[in-house]
Amino acid sequence: MKRYVLVSLSLVLLFLGCGTFYSSRVDSTIGPDNKNSDLLNIPLKVAVLPFNNLTDENGLELLVRESFYNHLSSKVFQDIEIKDIDRAISEIEKREGKKWKDIPPDRLGRLLGADFVVSGSILNFKKFFLGIYSQISLTLHIQIINTYNGEILWMRTLTNRSHDGGIPFSLFGIVPSALRSTLHLTNERKMDLIEKICRNMVSIIPFEKIYNSICVYYDIQVAAFLDKDLCTKTIDRLKRLGYEVRVEKRYKRGRLWHTILIGPFSNEKTAKLIIERIKKDTEFIPILVFASH
Repeated sequence: MKRYVLVSLSLVLLFLGCGTFYSSRVDSTIGPDNKNSDLLNIPLKVAVLPFNNLTDENGLELLVRESFYNHLSSKVFQDIEIKDIDRAISEIEKREGKKWKDIPPDRLGRLLGADFVVSGSILNFKKFFLGIYSQISLTLHIQIINTYNGEILWMRTLTNRSHDGGIPFSLFGIVPSALRSTLHLTNERKMDLIEKICRNMVSIIPFEKIYNSICVYYDIQVAAFLDKDLCTKTIDRLKRLGYEVRVEKRYKRGRLWHTILIGPFSNEKTAKLIIERIKKDTEFIPILVFASH
């Protein structure tokens, strides 16, 4: 009886000290053809990094990033929420002692636990007003980067315009035309243009090509610890049992987790056999996760 109580207490303490991330599967469609694909069962995560604003329009980078994220989230990637990304970036900057812009995007993405990162830059934003005619234009540059090797998988620069006004056919038409062209430069029109360019940019991303460009392997995730010392002790124990392990640091909800992994494996069946062996050798309940390399 005493032995049973001790084992139970040990298990409780273990679960308090460690946590496990479970990758949910994505159920969506690829591209404009709405064709299902087995690739969509791979829970590849994307992080939309803060956008660079190279214009004089204050706050434009926040609006464009939010709009792009919203349009991308309806697609095949498993997105990480912007608030979680920004909170993690703040912690990373403190630990690294440098701004996020000075950290290579592929390394930053790995720290965020993402398979891909989206890097965006607003290159141009212009307003043109000439009495009865007005135009606003926006130029956006997007890169999608593989966090495992730093490869730029896709990039595109896109310019969209919005205009209003025209040539009046009578003196009575001058005032309405001028009024329309003035109203066209309002914040509402700017938001419409942001939505338009982000929607158009996401619509031309070759999702299937991006998925096909990487090889998919399996990792065994044994456990994830907030306590670094507890993680180190577990690693030593697993190594004594003959397992080759590695640790990846990942930020989740603003906290740094030390994730213990075994792999990668190219064969799912082999990985599952090792999972069963770990269950027999230890009290851990490992899970199979996808790893892109």
